[in-house]
Amino acid sequence: MVSQERLENVTIRLPQSVRKRVEERAAAQHLSRSDCLRTVIVDSLERQENDAERLNELVKLRASVLRLREDLATVAAALLARAGKVSKAEAERWVREKLLSV
Repeated sequence: MVSQERLENVTIRLPQSVRKRVEERAAAQHLSRSDCLRTVIVDSLERQENDAERLNELVKLRASVLRLREDLATVAAALLARAGKVSKAEAERWVREKLLSV
């Protein structure tokens, strides 16, 4: 929630339907409209920051998984070809079809 720093007034205009929802939420949470709106705004800002951090981590994770899939495909192709079970071309085709297709 909000720290003990000095609070300043902010005035906003809301459509009546939104104001009614704020009043209902405030009453349900035993808060004033002001406290309710402050909580909603602060929570929303913090959630947006956290969402941006999580998205960044997901992008990194996806890139890592793609690299791992490529590494696995390289190893699988090499093992298949060296084991003499299939030709190098057949091993690479199998890897593309089975491991690298999305």
